[in-house]
Amino acid sequence: MEKNQHYNTEYKPYIEEDEIDLRELFAVLKRRKWIVFIAAGLVFVAALIYAFTSTPWYEAKATIEIGYNTVSTNSRPTKVYFDDTESLKHYIDVRYDTAGKFRKKGIKSYLKEVEVPRKAQGFITLKTYGLSSGLAVDELKKVLNDVMSKENVLYNNVKSTISKELLLKKEQYKSVENRLNDLIRQLNNVEKTINLKNKVLEGLKKGSKAFYKQTKIYMLLSLQENIIQNEIFSLVIKEESIKNEINRIKTVTLPSINYSIISLQSRLEPPYLVMTRVVGGIKTHDYPLKPKKKLILVVALVTGLILGVFLAFFVEYIKSPAGEI
Repeated sequence: MEKNQHYNTEYKPYIEEDEIDLRELFAVLKRRKWIVFIAAGLVFVAALIYAFTSTPWYEAKATIEIGYNTVSTNSRPTKVYFDDTESLKHYIDVRYDTAGKFRKKGIKSYLKEVEVPRKAQGFITLKTYGLSSGLAVDELKKVLNDVMSKENVLYNNVKSTISKELLLKKEQYKSVENRLNDLIRQLNNVEKTINLKNKVLEGLKKGSKAFYKQTKIYMLLSLQENIIQNEIFSLVIKEESIKNEINRIKTVTLPSINYSIISLQSRLEPPYLVMTRVVGGIKTHDYPLKPKKKLILVVALVTGLILGVFLAFFVEYIKSPAGEI
């Protein structure tokens, strides 16, 4: 008896994957190498012509530190800048048209850029371009002079305000000093008066003893004695008050005003009051910044090769039978 054998057979469809044959690609490039060379050569020559015929621009740049006034905030010195960096940047951008919207053709120098460093408060960097290094520097100096003139007005305003405060403090010191001298004179007069009253009182006491038995004279002398004693008591109180005021003026008022005067005087000088200034001088090079010839040629060569390879495969595709490369 034949046994029927059943076999489970799984049929897997053969999927033909598209594979890139590198040898075929290189063969295409070898056949169409002149297309690659011509495309790369044309792009490179165009870049070469552009690099050596375009107008060279030299750069000059300088960094400005905006002037500031140092004030005390919670017993800590704090810089208060005369101008906000963003406001000053906007002023320069608009005044010198850094965007180039209204820039005239054929100019020999111009302000290219105004930068505000992110982590450096109170600093602005200016960059100018010129057909020569000297022209770029001259343009930069012109912008710097304009900015300095604007900032110096703010500097002088702050300095004038501090100077007025200083003058008032000096006048106050002089007034208090005059008051002190007046109090010293008053004190001397009071002390002299007390001494005279004491001598009079001493004479009255002696008279009282001499006229002890004469009732009317004794009573009159005793009354005068009491009056003099009350006057002396009042003068002693006044003397003590004057001494206290003199001591307060000498130990508190005058030292406090003098400290304010010294503080205001120091605020009129660096490092507490600083004008807007150029930090590190003007920097420039003896070679043009634009065009960057090496970079242009390298980019052109790479771009030309890529374009040439693309054209080579495109031409091969056009001339090959349908479906083949």
